[in-house]
Amino acid sequence: MERFVHQLKNALEYLPGEDAHSLMLPRNRAESVRQLKEDNDFRESAVAIILFEKERKLHFTLIQRPDYNGAHSGQVAFPGGKQDKTDLSLWHTAKRESREEIGVREEDLKEIGALTPIYIPVSKFRVSPFIFWWEGSYSFVADEREVDEILIVPLSDLLEEHRIKSSQFKVGGGLTLKDIPFFDLADKRVWGATAIILSEFRAVLQHLSF
Repeated sequence: MERFVHQLKNALEYLPGEDAHSLMLPRNRAESVRQLKEDNDFRESAVAIILFEKERKLHFTLIQRPDYNGAHSGQVAFPGGKQDKTDLSLWHTAKRESREEIGVREEDLKEIGALTPIYIPVSKFRVSPFIFWWEGSYSFVADEREVDEILIVPLSDLLEEHRIKSSQFKVGGGLTLKDIPFFDLADKRVWGATAIILSEFRAVLQHLSF
C-alpha cells in the first residue's frame, strides 16, 4: 500500500475543491455557502477519513449518528467534531475525535493529506477533512452516546457510478428536502456534508490505481 499512499499524497496537491463539491450540493445550497464564507461566522471542526487494508482491499470508515434533537440527527458521517481549545491543530482534532468516537488510537493514524474545507450553514461549522492511514489492530470501540453504528466501506465502492442517487429527506421540524443527491454506501444514504466531502475525495481517487 506504500505506492498507493505515495500516489494519494501527490494527488492531494491539486484539489478540485468546489467543482467537486457542487456535484453533491442540494439545490440552493451554493448561495448559502458563499454567504457564510464571506461572513466568516463559523466554528472550526475536523473529520477523519481513515483508510486501511482489510482482506487485501482498501476500506474507509463512516459512522451513523444516533437520533437526537439536532440538525444532524441520525446522519451518516465521518468520525470528527468541533475543535477544542486544547487541540494543538485541526489535525489533532480529527485524531482525538476518532479515538473518542470509534476507539482508534491517535498514534496509529499516519497523516496523508487534507481535502478542501467545507462550510455547513445549518450549524455554522467549517469542516476540515483530513486523510489518514491506519496502522492498528483494525478493531473499533464505538462511543455509545455519539455513535449508533460503525460502517466499513470498500474504497472501490465510492468510484461506482450507480452509488450516486437522489431522493427526498425528512429533517427537523417536519421539513422535507427534495431531489437531494446522496451516495448509496454500506446500505445507507450518505448525504449532506459527508457526501460533499466524499465527492471531492472521489474526484481525487479517479486518477489513482488501487
